[in-house]
Amino acid sequence: MVLGSKGAFTLEYIDNDLAIAALSSVAQSNLFVYVQGRRFAFDLISRARNADEIVLVRDLDLQSAVISK
Repeated sequence: MVLGSKGAFTLEYIDNDLAIAALSSVAQSNLFVYVQGRRFAFDLISRARNADEIVLVRDLDLQSAVISK
């Protein structure tokens, strides 16, 4: 994984999950996550209020492969 703005967010793997926490209420960065030769890009923007606590990201290609078996 590659975080564009160092010091804006903390990143930590917990089992198969990625925990992301903003270090300030005005933090912004891009994030690239590499998994099995594929790249996933995210724009991270922190919010003081009305922020998402948990965001679930699913790979649609992987889901199609599992469903078609």
